[in-house]
Amino acid sequence: MSAGESEVHFQMPELARGLPWRLFVNTAAAPPHDVFPDLNGPALARNASVELSQRSTVVLVAPDEV
Repeated sequence: MSAGESEVHFQMPELARGLPWRLFVNTAAAPPHDVFPDLNGPALARNASVELSQRSTVVLVAPDEV
């Protein structure tokens, strides 16, 4: 989450980087790229980082089993 007035850089913690994370919700994106109810959103970037727009929320999901 970013509650501020500027973009925030989030780096996935090392422990979680091996999982196949996908975008589930991005409140800063326009429909239909804001919510992926089938859990089929874009994969997390190879560098395991996300840029959050000001005053936005991003939710990433990974499968229970890999």
